[in-house]
Amino acid sequence: MIKTITLTLASLMTLSSFSLAQGDIPYSIGFKVGTLGAGVDITKPINEQFNMRLNINGGSYSDSRCESNILYEYDMTLVTAGVLVDYYPSNNEFRVSAGAYYNGSEIDLSPQLQNMAIDIGGTNYIAGQITSFEGLVDFDPIAPYIGIGWGNSATQKAQEWSFDVDVGLLYHGEANVELDVGCGVTDCNQLNQNVEREKNQLLDELDYKIYPVIAFGATYRF
Repeated sequence: MIKTITLTLASLMTLSSFSLAQGDIPYSIGFKVGTLGAGVDITKPINEQFNMRLNINGGSYSDSRCESNILYEYDMTLVTAGVLVDYYPSNNEFRVSAGAYYNGSEIDLSPQLQNMAIDIGGTNYIAGQITSFEGLVDFDPIAPYIGIGWGNSATQKAQEWSFDVDVGLLYHGEANVELDVGCGVTDCNQLNQNVEREKNQLLDELDYKIYPVIAFGATYRF
C-alpha cells in the first residue's frame, strides 16, 4: 500500500511540474466522487481535440454478503491511479476517454459462523475445528478503461469552475482469491481440499471482469 501511494504521488508531482513549467498552456484540477471512491483529476490539453488526464482515486466500503453458502463480512479498499486520453469529436464538451489504470483495490473477507457452524466446500465445521479463517480478493494490477463523459475545463474557453461527469468500464480481469484457514481437525488434508473447493466456488460467484465507473466532479481551471 505504501509503495502504491508513493508511486501515485510521484506521478502526480511529475505531471503537476510539467504543467506548471508550461505556463502558456492551461491545465485544470478536478475533485470527484463515484464508484472508484473520492478522486482527483489533473487535466492538460494536447491540442484542440485531445486532453491528457491523470486520475487518482481511493476509498473504502464495508458490508456483508452470502457467497457460496458462507456469510462474509467484507471490507473493500479502493485504490486506482490512471492515465487517460480524452477525445472531443465535436465542438462541445462531450468526450470519449480511453486509457489504463493501476488497480490496487482489494477485498478482505471475514467469514461468520451460522448456527455455530460453517460450510466449507460442502462440509460443515463447528467452532473449534477451524482455528482461523481469512480471505483476500484482488484483481489484475493493470486495468484498461474506456468511457464517455462531459466536460472540458482545460480549454481556453472554459470558465474557472466547471462540472463534469464520467461513465465507463474498467476491465480488471478475473478475481484472484486467497483463503487462509487454520486447521483444528485431525484430517487437515481433507480440510485443505474443501478449502480449495470453496475457493473455486467463490471464484465462480465472483465471475465478473468489468467494473462500472460513474463519477461526478467539479474542476478548477488555472
